Parts: sequence; structure tokens; C-alpha cells
Amino acid sequence: MELETRIVNILNASGVTIVHFSFDKKENGNIGGILTSGTFEGMDEIERQELVWDKLKEKLSQEEQSHIMSLITVTPEEEKIYKQEA
Repeated sequence: MELETRIVNILNASGVTIVHFSFDKKENGNIGGILTSGTFEGMDEIERQELVWDKLKEKLSQEEQSHIMSLITVTPEEEKIYKQEA
């Protein structure tokens, strides 16, 4: 299973419902992505990152974690604003 799919599955199974996601994968296997979830409502960026990484560290190997370069966490409303500005 690809790392991107594992990330989304782990988060969904842990109660962080990902409603939209987009990943960019480099030739070396490193990835970055945007995760959209209503679970992030009312949280600041640090709280969101801690939530996501706590869940991923429980289930991903160190090797898998080392390939995640960045994960941007947004709410559905923030995603709409971002798309309008793009």
C-alpha cells in the first residue's frame, strides 16, 4: 500500500476524518501533502500537527515517517478560501 493511502487510512481510522487530500510524490519517494478535515476546526496549526503526527507515529515505521516532508492541515472552509485565492 502506498504511503499516501496509509496516511489517510490511519487518520480516518483514528477519528481524524479526512474529507479531501492531495499529495505530491518525488522520485526519491518523499511526499508532501494537504489534508482537509473538519476535525481541525477550532485548533491552531500546532495542535493540528500534534494530532496528526501522534496518530501517524503510532502506526508508521521510522522509515515511512522519514519520507513525509510536510503535511499541511486545513479545515474545509480554509480549503475553500485557498482555492478561491489560487
